[in-house]
Amino acid sequence: MTPSLQSKGVSAPWILTIASLQSDLPSEKDLNTPDIGVSKVVLNKTESFSLPCRCFGNPSDIEYRWVKGVEENIVSNTSSLVLKDVQTGDSGIYKCVCRNIVTETFQDVKIVVNYLGPASVYTTSTNTSKEGDSITMYCLSNGTSPLAYRWKKNNIDIKHNGNVFSLNNVNHSDSGLYSCEVFNSVGSQNSNAVNLSVSFLTNPVVISMNGDSILKENYNESDTVKLACVSSGYPSVFFKWKNKNKVFSFMNEVVIQSVAIDNASFECQVTNGIETKSTFYELKVVYIDQPHLSLTPSLSVEENRSAVLNCSVNGSQPIKYTWYKDNLPIDGYSTTIVFYGVKRSDHGVYTCHANNLAGTKISNAVLLMVYKDCLY
Repeated sequence: MTPSLQSKGVSAPWILTIASLQSDLPSEKDLNTPDIGVSKVVLNKTESFSLPCRCFGNPSDIEYRWVKGVEENIVSNTSSLVLKDVQTGDSGIYKCVCRNIVTETFQDVKIVVNYLGPASVYTTSTNTSKEGDSITMYCLSNGTSPLAYRWKKNNIDIKHNGNVFSLNNVNHSDSGLYSCEVFNSVGSQNSNAVNLSVSFLTNPVVISMNGDSILKENYNESDTVKLACVSSGYPSVFFKWKNKNKVFSFMNEVVIQSVAIDNASFECQVTNGIETKSTFYELKVVYIDQPHLSLTPSLSVEENRSAVLNCSVNGSQPIKYTWYKDNLPIDGYSTTIVFYGVKRSDHGVYTCHANNLAGTKISNAVLLMVYKDCLY
């Protein structure tokens, strides 16, 4: 006869404890769903972790294994899933599988490995863009969402937070090194820097100077003139001078020896290799020829008759005229002096002086002889 628990001196409370433990186990041959405790685990790259799995069954001799993905590749044959130095490839659905002689049950857990790959900036624009172009830059990085972006120009933050950065109607001042920084829960990554070069070319301006490099507006024929073509740009500016459609210099400054009224038109052409601009410059060459003085009628005029002195001259306008009789100035500022009735006092030697920006020239001298008609 087998002795009872009470005959062994075991108290009733101990019997109740055994009974309560037996009530947690399947009353029949069975296997409960594994208890993992979580449905999702979020990790950062290079972390290590362990996740235990517990199963209860009858019989209690239970085999464990961890599998991954739809292929159910075996990861572990123990009750705990242990991953060390996790990488992005460790992300996925894992199953804890419990098995006894009766059946097999499982519970899955999603493991997410946060990561942030290298960042890079990419643009579709050429190495050098022109002013007025539109430029788009992209910040590229592989990483776990959400990703945040920060743009920089020459290592100074720009107020833009998206992964696409656009510049419309670019100016030369937009030139510089552009980079981006990408953030997520893992940390941050700095991209390479893209050099944005915006070309520009100012309209050329021509300045004229005399031989002493003094700015001057008007020149006399045969003067020596220095012409300077002023323009700035990027890339470097190259100059070309033309006269009558013929190239005569590739310098920004040229010296014109003995300028002439019929050879005073010049063209300065500038280029930076991307665009070309030109300006035309007309030298203001002034001149004045010697005046010619004529008398009508010629030589002698009868007293009280009419006479005309005419001063003709070729030269740059405006021309001012002054008249002299016997080397003394007299009234008269036009090209002619009209005598409606000459007097003996009008008798004398006349000259006209013509003056403009080129200087003053004196005409030939004309003798006005006044005689009185004598009746016999």
